Amino acid sequence: MIFSLVYIMRKLFLTAILILPAACGGAVPDFEGYVAERLEARRGEPTLFYVDGIAHAAPTFRDELYYERKHLKGEFEPPLPSELDRRLQNYIEESILLEEALATVDLNSPDAQRYLWAFLRRGLIAYYLARESGAYELAQNYEQIEVPDEVVEKVIAERFAKAGADDAELAALREQVRGTAVFLKWKKLNAQAEQAKRELIGRLKQRRKVRLVPKEMYQVP
Repeated sequence: MIFSLVYIMRKLFLTAILILPAACGGAVPDFEGYVAERLEARRGEPTLFYVDGIAHAAPTFRDELYYERKHLKGEFEPPLPSELDRRLQNYIEESILLEEALATVDLNSPDAQRYLWAFLRRGLIAYYLARESGAYELAQNYEQIEVPDEVVEKVIAERFAKAGADDAELAALREQVRGTAVFLKWKKLNAQAEQAKRELIGRLKQRRKVRLVPKEMYQVP
């Protein structure tokens, strides 16, 4: 499956976000240098696949996969085999397309950076709101979310009472209930973070004075 343009550009703005601070005093950000660095980081061992004989490392694939599932999709459980296969195929195609783009397009040109700006600004705003609202830290520290043992035992007693269940079955059930409870707790806390984002936007807009110039609204560039 060949990537859609939107998906490719979404990936490019994610890499571009990280190098924006390098642009100071009017300097042009080195998009090409950073993309080349990220592509180089995909290579190595232990090897997951080869492209034209060049080894691509499994740890980098896993790191990108789990980071994006966690922070961009709110998914914390290991992916199913079908999703893992799909994401791997996408990752392989993405690596090929990014290498071709890097070799063909001048990412440091004004035209390229103007095009990338449409994606970069959305990514920067999303990242800013996630950090300021606590949503980023909440997702990053998902594994540290705790649920009291008594809550787990109460759910088991009320909903999953099973006569004659052995220790192994009860242990598996506790793990399942705890996992569900952790996710529900994250979901509640994340909803609070989303509300915090809306409140932050409201406060920021109230601080600023905006005055429209109506005659300029419908001018064509």
